[in-house]
Parts: sequence; structure tokens; C-alpha cells
Amino acid sequence: LMIRPKVGSSLEIVFNKSDSKSYEKYVTALDGFLRPYDDLIQAQKNIHCRPGEYLIQPDNILEKKACQFNRTTLGECSGKNNSSFGYNEGKPCVLVKMNRIIGLEAGGGSNPVVNCTSKVS
Repeated sequence: LMIRPKVGSSLEIVFNKSDSKSYEKYVTALDGFLRPYDDLIQAQKNIHCRPGEYLIQPDNILEKKACQFNRTTLGECSGKNNSSFGYNEGKPCVLVKMNRIIGLEAGGGSNPVVNCTSKVS
């Protein structure tokens, strides 16, 4: 499980929507993280999989394939329509990446719950 943006060792995100310098590091981190997921790169590198189906591969395959994950599927959090990822509106995008390696499959039992709240000082 990975949370992005991650800047430094803290998962705390502190910014002022009126001050672009205060969230610039988060925007830069998100854009860098998402760059490999640009649609063109995914089309060249990974295979198209049918939605809702898992790509199950035998353990004895040396080079594993990966399904495409196109950045544009993130909508407003893709950074394509809003290059500030919502930070300039006070609606920051926070991405949770769950690798299938941990064995979690959608609909395969309990779904994880993630709560994002504002900190009260």
C-alpha cells in the first residue's frame, strides 16, 4: 500500500490553497509519480486487459505482463485538467496505490477503508 504524494518521511500534507509555493512539492511529487502512467507510455509498455478481470499468470513465467493503467482514468486527479491536482481549490488529490502482490482483489472479501481528515491543531 502506498500513499501519494509522499514528500519526506511524513504522510501529513500541509498547505494553503492561496499559496502555490506551499503545495508545489506535492504537485511535483504527484506529477512525477504519475508520469509512467501516461496513456501513451502505458499503451507501449503494458497490455490492454478487460475491465473487472484479473490478469492471472502462472508462476513459471519469467517475464510477467502488466495491465495498462492509464493516468486519464483518474479524472480530476490525473493532473491533465488541473495541473495543481486540486490543491489550488482546497480539494487535494491523494492517491492510494495497492499492489496486487499483497493478494488483495476487489470483491474478494473486506475492502480496505481509507479515511482522510483535516488536522485540528
